[in-house]
Amino acid sequence: MKKALLDFVKSVRKIIATFVVTFFTAIIASNNTNILYDFLNRHGYSDSTIQKVILSGIIAVVVGVLQLILELLYKVLLWIIKKYFKRLKVDINFKINNRNKELIKFKPVGGEYVEEQVDIELEIVPAGKISMFILKILGLQIEIFFNPQIIDVTLVNDREWLNEKASTRVNEEQAICIGVLENYRLGGLSMKPFMMTESIVILPKRVKRDTAYIDFKLTSVIGSKISNALCDSNLKELNIECEGGK
Repeated sequence: MKKALLDFVKSVRKIIATFVVTFFTAIIASNNTNILYDFLNRHGYSDSTIQKVILSGIIAVVVGVLQLILELLYKVLLWIIKKYFKRLKVDINFKINNRNKELIKFKPVGGEYVEEQVDIELEIVPAGKISMFILKILGLQIEIFFNPQIIDVTLVNDREWLNEKASTRVNEEQAICIGVLENYRLGGLSMKPFMMTESIVILPKRVKRDTAYIDFKLTSVIGSKISNALCDSNLKELNIECEGGK
């Protein structure tokens, strides 16, 4: 698909260059008193056949030069888009005691489950400068979804939710939201990936054989469709299995 699109763009560039040159050539050729013919007449090339051959050669040169100019402009445009509108990338990993986990199994101990602390590790590759500015303004965030009838999910420090400037908080719909760019400062020259970690505590509500998962969605405080268009995310689920009591 990408190759087909590039071939299409190249064809369009050639068509535009040929059309522009042909259009102006037709105007010049239809006027016997134009500058080119007048110049050739003054230098002893008054024969119409010779004049047309020279005109054809000039057309070929101008078409080639114009195609090169359009190709250069196309590359400059791609460079600008890549530099200023490149998409931000977000990858997520889950760790328990510094070990990657995608599945947590809860076993009852003494008739109760023991809570698990999970570190949500986000690896963020900054986007283009304009994209970063837009995402910062829109309030890019990751919403955490889970089934409250099966599990409880809280921050390690619940009091952080009460802080309006905290990077992680509960929104109006009572969903946990991690602000991806809350503490990111615009204007820096470095575009290296950076990490951020948020720790949560998971505890099943009752001893019962059951399964659940914690899902993550990339959204923003405003303009979620715009933020999704400017992001490339790899957000996976955290699966949870609960063993029942005996």
